[in-house]
Amino acid sequence: MVSARSYISLDLRKLVEEERVPTYDPRTFYPVCLGEVFQDRYRVILKLGFGCVPTVWLCKDLSMCAY
Repeated sequence: MVSARSYISLDLRKLVEEERVPTYDPRTFYPVCLGEVFQDRYRVILKLGFGCVPTVWLCKDLSMCAY
């Protein structure tokens, strides 16, 4: 069982960027930039959200003109 003291409380009324959370370590994440293209196919449009590990990005599939 994990103690409640080991969790960080965040104010849900404020927008939070994971880069500002005290436990964020930039060495363990790829620094995605808006407009970046992956595999010559997927363009990053916006950040949808993040959780305890993943960050979810909306990307446009340039080969199919679809999101």
